[in-house]
Amino acid sequence: MFKKRAVQATLVGGIAFSLAGCFGNGVHPVGLKGTAVRPGLYTSAIVLGGHCAAERQQAGTAGFVGKVASSGGRSFLQVLITDSSVISGGCGVWTHPRITSYNPDRATAKVGTYRIPVDLLPGTYAAPGGSGCSWQRLSNFTGSVTSVIAQNQNPGLNPRVTIAGTDVGFTTTFGCGGWRRIGP
Repeated sequence: MFKKRAVQATLVGGIAFSLAGCFGNGVHPVGLKGTAVRPGLYTSAIVLGGHCAAERQQAGTAGFVGKVASSGGRSFLQVLITDSSVISGGCGVWTHPRITSYNPDRATAKVGTYRIPVDLLPGTYAAPGGSGCSWQRLSNFTGSVTSVIAQNQNPGLNPRVTIAGTDVGFTTTFGCGGWRRIGP
């Protein structure tokens, strides 16, 4: 009996430990104490066709100061110490990202957001393109308007984009049909 309870306690403790530093859907305070969301980089992945949106808010400002949204794939959100709260919906659980790549070949991108150079190598990429295609090159993952280096909301057929080694991220939609690296 003692052994069974010890195993149960270990499992419960392990689950609680594995969720430390995570947050789910809802409104969460940001801070350094208790159960507040700690500043740092977070990631969440949803199935294609799902809809994820997360907003950063700061006290004394109207509305949000940064927003990320996805209709599938992986998202990244940088929470800052100056944020007062984070609101998340449809994203599932936000966790700290692993340091290794989520994209094994690092030379293709399907849908979602990719860290440069961890998940996607710098270089020139081409895609089939089409209706609903859009992409953004990012300087950070705060979701602020100033984090967008360049974007194209409707690049048409056969779009190309050159991702610089100084870019922090690249985000793309399903409508682009997948990107492949064609040059440095």
